[in-house]
Amino acid sequence: MTLDYTFERRLELTKRDATANGEVQKLIQQTCKKYQKGLTVEETAEMLEEGAEIIGKIYDAIKAVGTDDIEEIYEKYYK
Repeated sequence: MTLDYTFERRLELTKRDATANGEVQKLIQQTCKKYQKGLTVEETAEMLEEGAEIIGKIYDAIKAVGTDDIEEIYEKYYK
């Protein structure tokens, strides 16, 4: 393995992580909007075509944070 290969591999993994984080933050943003409209976990999960368990965890994070700050909710979601 060369140094160039290792660097490129790390760069590739970093890009994937950034993409995944962006997707989760987008899901949190969409979920916040549904939560603010008073939709249930099940309704939101169906609308966003996600599992109710994931949406429920996001709802719990929203409630715990108490704001619609996506970064704070994201951090709470992963704790």
